[in-house]
Amino acid sequence: MSIENSITKIAEALGALAQSGNAIAESINRYCDMAQTQAVSTGDDVELNEVINKAVAEFGAEHAEHNAKAETEKAEPVAEEVAEAESDKPVTFEEAKTVVIDAVAAKGKPAVAAIFKQLGAKNLPGLEPSQYGELVALCKAA
Repeated sequence: MSIENSITKIAEALGALAQSGNAIAESINRYCDMAQTQAVSTGDDVELNEVINKAVAEFGAEHAEHNAKAETEKAEPVAEEVAEAESDKPVTFEEAKTVVIDAVAAKGKPAVAAIFKQLGAKNLPGLEPSQYGELVALCKAA
């Protein structure tokens, strides 16, 4: 699996997680609104606020725990893939050139120029051959 695919999957998973968190928060808000209406009509609104505050705090803790776990689970495969990519055979000038051309077409010249600037060069011939692998990884991740 490529780094791009991993990043895409992580982004999709985080998006789905955010949507589920929003749906749960909306459900809690609807419940709170209904309970508030009932409490006001019966005069129990002080006790209700305590229950609501406790429920919201529990939800926040569970949501934070879930996010941390999901982030850890998703980061491990990406770290392994980056290590694999870095340990592979050295990237040639032609391979780096192909990736740079693809990156310019996909992300635009300014994005690729920023990558070269980050590596301390203006263009591909300005890089050391040992930097080609890093260039490829940055272009694919951009």
